[in-house]
Amino acid sequence: MPSPFPGMDPHIEGQIWKDFHGAFLYELRAELVRQVRPGYEVLAQEDVYVEYAEERPRRTIEPDLLISGAAPRAGRSATETVSPPSVPIPLPALALDEERHTYLEIRRMPGRRLVTVLELLSATNKQPGDKARQRYLEKRRDIQASSVHLVELDLLRGGVRLPMEEPLPPAAFYMLVSRWERRPIADVTGLSLRAPLPGLVVPLLDTDTAVVDLQGVFESVYGRGGYDYVLDYSTPAVPPLDEEDGVWAAARVAEWRTGRRD
Repeated sequence: MPSPFPGMDPHIEGQIWKDFHGAFLYELRAELVRQVRPGYEVLAQEDVYVEYAEERPRRTIEPDLLISGAAPRAGRSATETVSPPSVPIPLPALALDEERHTYLEIRRMPGRRLVTVLELLSATNKQPGDKARQRYLEKRRDIQASSVHLVELDLLRGGVRLPMEEPLPPAAFYMLVSRWERRPIADVTGLSLRAPLPGLVVPLLDTDTAVVDLQGVFESVYGRGGYDYVLDYSTPAVPPLDEEDGVWAAARVAEWRTGRRD
């Protein structure tokens, strides 16, 4: 059963974003491989961010064995004992937060030269003050200073958009294509909640490109993931839609439910 919405489903963000993020990237990878092989390889890579979870409730660790005294040593009288050892003090366990962010790299074969990096933003990339956001911004600057193309997809309505020199046009979602030879200019496309996702032109070397049907990728992920029964459409989208879009979305869901019963 397809999604109730013509393009990106706004219920995914607040319910199953992590699952969608990985599934969407791997489906996108499969589509790219189909088009660019054997001249290019497309690899899924991971950035792993580990930091102290300062705000997380910590669990106290008790020692498995606590020795409060010692038995007499061999050759000593029963009244002569060893001084008791220091008693361990229970301390909070070391708590770590681990954030994994998957992205795609396209490399020219056979030399494996890095040509294009494709990113699907995560919620932490758009959270002010989050270390994962800061590290991603540093990575983004490094790519912008190189001869590598950057393709960035923002299919999240929530959070703070990544910085640009000029304000972004009003839209629910965005895609950015930054060709290294045209920097600092990048092609930014605003995407509507009410329209299908467009085709994405992925730059490669020279005049080589791949054209990906993002709507087709989305529909494949939605169907394979069984999102029609995984998602709870009885609850509002998170973050909330504005009043006009909320009325429109409710009508789409009602019509979709009628279709399921037919």
